[in-house]
Amino acid sequence: MGQLKSYIAPSAPATRTPCDGSESAMRVEYGFTPNWYHKSCHIDFSEKWHLDPLYRRDTLITMRQELNRRFPTLQLGGDEPESTIPTLDGVHGALTM
Repeated sequence: MGQLKSYIAPSAPATRTPCDGSESAMRVEYGFTPNWYHKSCHIDFSEKWHLDPLYRRDTLITMRQELNRRFPTLQLGGDEPESTIPTLDGVHGALTM
């Protein structure tokens, strides 16, 4: 009761939501900074990333594919990175409220 679980979407700040009680008290959360994606995937996080939703969607797919390539048993990028729905997560360093 009163605990939060964390989720970090690619290139976005961490979010926290209430636990439902079924989670382990010891949870590992993975998160990668925009700089890691820039070095690993050559993604440009300049103005274009923040203002062009098609470019951002393409880079989100690239980031998720890279996570699955590097950490295949963890599937950090999800089961189908290509079906990534574009969001505003991480735009201008924030999350949509």
